[in-house]
Amino acid sequence: MGVNVDDLRLSASKFETLAAKLSAGSGSPETGAGWLATSAAVSAARAEAAAGRAAFSTRMQATSQKLAAAGAAYTKNDGSLGATIHDVGATINEVI
Repeated sequence: MGVNVDDLRLSASKFETLAAKLSAGSGSPETGAGWLATSAAVSAARAEAAAGRAAFSTRMQATSQKLAAAGAAYTKNDGSLGATIHDVGATINEVI
């Protein structure tokens, strides 16, 4: 299985950047008179959208962290496997 660790790191960075942009939001536009039914509905929709942005941003940050961790784990395992193969090769050379 071939894993491109640089691609994992790049993806993690992109997810982190997107999560930061998403959590920043677009600010709160001017609200209308609270007693108008349409203003109340728009305010409720904005609140739901803000909650959705926050949840999605959190999920993207978690994905970024998992991608970064996967890249680090793959690098560590790949290095460990390389050392193991080297040790096995050295043992075989000693026996032969």
